Amino acid sequence: MKLQTLAWMCMAFGVFGAPLHSQTILDFQMPGGGTITGSPGQTVGWGYTITNLDQTGTFWLSADVVSSTGNFGSGAPDSSVFDHVIVPPGASVTVTFAPNSAGLFQFTWDQSAAVGTVYSGDFLLDVTWYTGDPRACNFTCKVANPLQTEAQSSYSVTLGG
Repeated sequence: MKLQTLAWMCMAFGVFGAPLHSQTILDFQMPGGGTITGSPGQTVGWGYTITNLDQTGTFWLSADVVSSTGNFGSGAPDSSVFDHVIVPPGASVTVTFAPNSAGLFQFTWDQSAAVGTVYSGDFLLDVTWYTGDPRACNFTCKVANPLQTEAQSSYSVTLGG
């Protein structure tokens, strides 16, 4: 009984490291601050860096879904280039945008869009946290009630001449 009480006290006071739900351990950024320019009919897009800031060596993240808050009125937004990465503790994954194959998000301008049109907003990245490599546990070792399940990064896309 005393050993069990000691274990609970150690966890409550952070002796084994800060729990996942008490700190921010995800960093999500885009090159160039998320600002890009394109021409009529061109497909442009964003790369990304996702960093798992967990230094305890415990928590893995799976970046599951990306969505946008903005309105892309003169073109076609597309999140299909996002590859749903898994990031081990203390590691980063960087992906450079390549049209129709890699990156965070892409947008194809309409041929008839007005030069100078600007769309901006935030990309939202939904993540799931795991207590080990999710592939090794068949994605069943999820962390219950983590504080941070979403990260965001601002973007802007301008139609040039």
